[in-house]
Amino acid sequence: MNLAIDCFTLIKEDQSENGIYELMKKLIAYLGAENLRRDCEHHIMVMGNTYNQNDFDADGTSFLLMDGDPKDKLYTFKWENFVVASIAPKLGCDRVFFPCGKLPLHYRGDKMALLYSARRNGQLQPLSPDTVRKYISSARKAEHIVVTESSLENMLLSKASGVESKISVMPDLANVKTDPMVCGRWWTELFK
Repeated sequence: MNLAIDCFTLIKEDQSENGIYELMKKLIAYLGAENLRRDCEHHIMVMGNTYNQNDFDADGTSFLLMDGDPKDKLYTFKWENFVVASIAPKLGCDRVFFPCGKLPLHYRGDKMALLYSARRNGQLQPLSPDTVRKYISSARKAEHIVVTESSLENMLLSKASGVESKISVMPDLANVKTDPMVCGRWWTELFK
């Protein structure tokens, strides 16, 4: 399988995304190590930027440095809604994984979204109304959804009918301090 992971909008310095950034850093390291252990069974492509290349360029994966500046809000809007959808077919992707929870407007390929809820000092942070709308839209469009909290699953089940069979809850992911090698379920989630 050719899997692309859309990390273009993730920037280490952006503290609002820090939890997801650290989670993706560990997840990509885990996937790369597991792929090497399995003799590169799958082609894992990480679509990134110059700000995250050092952290996301892991052995066992292919890091693809994308054009454009993720700090440019207009370009980021274009990327999330249109550009990634046009690039993925050219890469021969069987599935695109969207860890930031935002799916493109029109992409006919297999889409998987991570819907993440940050924790600070052990407390679950409330989602903004914009994030809730984005998550509901993504849940309806994705073929598979991974959530980090049962509360996210409950919110989706109450607000987005028909998503029950698409949701997997992986609460360990909310703890970015977790050793990535204990996240073995990721492999089966991404490649099932």
